[in-house]
Amino acid sequence: MNSQKDAIVICTYRRKPDLDRCLRSILQHKDRPEIIMVVDGDSDQTLAEWIFIEFPSVTYVQSEKGLTLQRNLAIQLLTNVRYIFFLDDDTELLGEYFSRVIETFKSTCAIGVGVTPLPYVINREHSLHGFLGQALYRVLGQVSAKQGIVTRSGLNSSRYHGEGPADWLPGCSMTYHRESIGQTRFDKRRAGYGLGEDVDFGLKMSSKGLLYWTSNPQIVHHQSPANRIRSGLIVRQYVRHKWTLACDSLGQVSKPAVILGIVGQFLFWIINGLWWRKLDPFLFALATVNGLVDILRKGPLR
Repeated sequence: MNSQKDAIVICTYRRKPDLDRCLRSILQHKDRPEIIMVVDGDSDQTLAEWIFIEFPSVTYVQSEKGLTLQRNLAIQLLTNVRYIFFLDDDTELLGEYFSRVIETFKSTCAIGVGVTPLPYVINREHSLHGFLGQALYRVLGQVSAKQGIVTRSGLNSSRYHGEGPADWLPGCSMTYHRESIGQTRFDKRRAGYGLGEDVDFGLKMSSKGLLYWTSNPQIVHHQSPANRIRSGLIVRQYVRHKWTLACDSLGQVSKPAVILGIVGQFLFWIINGLWWRKLDPFLFALATVNGLVDILRKGPLR
């Protein structure tokens, strides 16, 4: 029998209602790990006092603000555990989540397991415009028929049903074997919003062993709007994220493919704006151009 404990890590920043729902859903599971750690990026001690009263079995840790910094601190503290379940604070667990994830580890010999979050909706456009748009995206490396991979252009595709091997795991519901993590850490350059931190870390870990997605356990990702950045800024930052993957030589991501993908992304937004006669796609096209300027002037994340 394995004597090591398992641990849950929830990084949070000023989302008390979300965290409350997440913790209560965890505590309803009899198969939950022995250690539940909340890593708070806020310097205010209010949350610490609330956790001490409401959830005395939960370990509270205060950290610098930044998702990757918070996760790295948890890895540093959790040296003698078997599995680390990384969960977002706006997730809610259903069914026998933990035991099913562990069963997947045992049946696949994977070093990391990710769970497809619910609800997962794929918008399929059944029209000539939609067909041509998808064809353009596929040619320029901005969409993939394969699930769970990271393309040469830096696009990460999710595994939205079934199960199988993958290049990366979703940040809201990823679990890693602690010993396999070793000295690998989340990219501290992505500390702010943490955009692409799960893709970056997943590509590093997939070079060590098998990563596996499954939809057997169930987790709801509520995707709370609290503290979220504007969608246009996400588009801009996503360009630099992909460029950084290429500069770091992670996976199969390459600089020429990233540039080609950026061009395709720009053209797609322009076509959408003209087709739908809406302003937002043109703003996203502008954000894409700004992202291209960022990588030309600043290079990868520093």
